Amino acid sequence: TYPPIIVGTIDTPLIKAVVDATHLNVVKGSDRRGIIYALYELSEQFGVSPWHCTQSWTQAKFTNGTSQPFNHLFYEKFFGLVLRIRANTLWPAMWEAVFGVDDPINQATAHYFGVVMGTSHQEPTMRSSPNEFNLLYPGQAWDRWVNKQNITQYMKEVAAPYILAQLYITVGKNNLYASQARYSTNVLADAGEELFKNDYTLEKQYNTMLNSKWDHMMDQSHITYYCWQQPMMNVMPAVNHAQKDKEVLPRPMSTAGKEFVMHGKPGDDSNQCSQGYPPTLATFDPYQPKLSRYIDISAGGPNSFTWNLKPSDPWIKASKAWGTITYTQPETRVEVSINWGAIQGSSLRQHVDQHQDAELTGFVEGDGGVSIEASHPTSNTTANGVTWRVLLGYGKTLAGVKPLPVLGNDGKNFTIGTGVSHNANGNDRPLKFAVQIDNETPQTVSLMPLAVPGELPPGWDGNDGFAANATTYGTINHSSTGPGAHTLKVFMIEPVVVLE
Repeated sequence: TYPPIIVGTIDTPLIKAVVDATHLNVVKGSDRRGIIYALYELSEQFGVSPWHCTQSWTQAKFTNGTSQPFNHLFYEKFFGLVLRIRANTLWPAMWEAVFGVDDPINQATAHYFGVVMGTSHQEPTMRSSPNEFNLLYPGQAWDRWVNKQNITQYMKEVAAPYILAQLYITVGKNNLYASQARYSTNVLADAGEELFKNDYTLEKQYNTMLNSKWDHMMDQSHITYYCWQQPMMNVMPAVNHAQKDKEVLPRPMSTAGKEFVMHGKPGDDSNQCSQGYPPTLATFDPYQPKLSRYIDISAGGPNSFTWNLKPSDPWIKASKAWGTITYTQPETRVEVSINWGAIQGSSLRQHVDQHQDAELTGFVEGDGGVSIEASHPTSNTTANGVTWRVLLGYGKTLAGVKPLPVLGNDGKNFTIGTGVSHNANGNDRPLKFAVQIDNETPQTVSLMPLAVPGELPPGWDGNDGFAANATTYGTINHSSTGPGAHTLKVFMIEPVVVLE
């Protein structure tokens, strides 16, 4: 017979006493996982295979988490296998499973076995997205374009990146507001500095939790990057302050809007001279993407005042008619819109009727431009068996399009557009496409500048480079088209270009 085996950690007083006073076999470990490693090592020396627990799995079908979620009964066996082969962490796949939600006992089981759970792909703080989001917000779209409020609320639980994002947004608004002579510049400066402090508070909280188990894990500096490498220390981004007791020139009220973002009114800076007085909003039209424009009314100093707004015509609508600006409420926003059906006056009424009564088709100019989603063509021409197919979610807006099948057109793979890519076929065949308006001669556009072999093309890197913006742009000059209907055609020429 073998003498009994006593199990415990190195720091257990009982184990130390037994070791000193007896000749019993003792299995010691520095912590929970250390003891388990020692036991499984002993088990393997007894002849037990690390894979012994899989003998009952022969008739079962296991996947990477893309079918039914696994519960703690599965993980009990799987954690045993993980530890027997000397692993100490597990990253479950993210596709359909939510480790911490599928079975409430899963996380406790991992702790019992001493296995550290990691996360896969884009799962911050062990939240399986979008699967966990779908459980918390059933029926809601995992799409920030259409469901910004719920997704923002969900991601607030991911504290670290949220604090950092809010810091940069706040600092950016602070710098803008300073150029507009807003007294709330100081409010944003204080908020930015508080977020900067909160970033370290969160780092310290993480490094000291669970008796500093993960001390220094969050030490890497990450605020105010100047290049690809992390900064040597976190540096508060530059903010502006206004003198708290001094009123800006020439009066206590300042106004700003989307159309004059670099400065406020009244003012006396280089941005304003060309616009003249009094300040005006940009032109309205019935087809602009956002049907209203705004005016921000803000304090120009510590003094309070009451403001009133009266439109010059009854068909001009304002969301607020009056208000009070104070030290604690230093600004407000007024949305201005047009009631197009109520416009009176011969020339203006005739202009509105001319545009509203026309049976317009296609894509109508609004706010000075025409914007067309690549996935919304009026027609889609098939050539040599190749036709445009939609890539949902590709790019910055709705979708991209590319021709499929890929082996059409004499075996060449043609796509088109503005996605970022090198001239993969060489400088003699740069990425390009062609554009035609009406019956003009089609113009060829090369998207990517030519590069020296082995080097990046000009404009590729940098904070405002092609890679950072995830887009390249092509500009085409056309003769004056004038009012009325026009036809835009885009032709594919070279591969690896996606139209957005």
